[in-house]
Amino acid sequence: MDWNQIEIDFDRLSEETLWVVDQLREGRKAGRNQEEIEHEVGQKLHSIPIELEKNPEAPLHGPGVLYYIDRQGRTFTVKGISSGNLPDSYKDLLAKNDNLLSALRLLGDEQVEAKIAQVKVFPTPSNAAAEIIADQVFNRRFPLEEENFLNVSDPGANLWLLEASEGSNPDQFCLAFKKTFRIPNCEGQARVTALGPLIDPQVAFRRFRDLAEAWDMASPLDLIVDERAVVLHAHNFEERQLIEGLRQLFLEGTSLEIKDWVTGGLKGHTLQLFLQEVALTRRLWLSVLDNL
Repeated sequence: MDWNQIEIDFDRLSEETLWVVDQLREGRKAGRNQEEIEHEVGQKLHSIPIELEKNPEAPLHGPGVLYYIDRQGRTFTVKGISSGNLPDSYKDLLAKNDNLLSALRLLGDEQVEAKIAQVKVFPTPSNAAAEIIADQVFNRRFPLEEENFLNVSDPGANLWLLEASEGSNPDQFCLAFKKTFRIPNCEGQARVTALGPLIDPQVAFRRFRDLAEAWDMASPLDLIVDERAVVLHAHNFEERQLIEGLRQLFLEGTSLEIKDWVTGGLKGHTLQLFLQEVALTRRLWLSVLDNL
């Protein structure tokens, strides 16, 4: 798929999301029933092809983010900005444009030359995608080697994947919103993987609950969601496919398409957008880890 086509698809998705919000707002003002509004909006939504996988051979152009890593002792901060045009922003960086240096918090820095040399670029399908991951990741402090200790008073922004020591269980998916001693109903928690600040826990909490409600297979999902974690158990082929897809999404940033498993309309549309954002943010975080 052509990179420009991906950008068009994502922009269309963003436009339709804004349209949905407007329709819901107008419906409430008119005193209409919430379920009736959502059903009508869902019927009007088009089927949108969703694909965020970047062609590795595509030339670097269009929107994205610029970032560098500021290490201080046993912690680090990812400092960066979103950009509507990466080549232009990078040229401004090399030219030491004051506005760009200020946005990157490099203006007046005694080590500006060395830090400019460390700036990395990460392309995204659209301006909206760049802004989303910039808001989620940049200008937050993270501890190095967080897997090796537990800070009860400040659990941090990382999400955590919990697995048995002998490997992944195809019948179970356990995602913790913060590092903790133990998650009930999650069997085998010997291997704990820090995933990064992929999504706000409150948003994840709501979206996984939406997933259970929108699941459109023969049997309901065996899904437990609370303020601590998401625990999903599989009992059939489709549910095992979902669990493996979620594992690959949270570990590798691989896109997951769920339209064949959930109801159409507003909830399905919002869920797919949520999964896209998580996958893209995970790919950025993997790039950050590679450059630490």
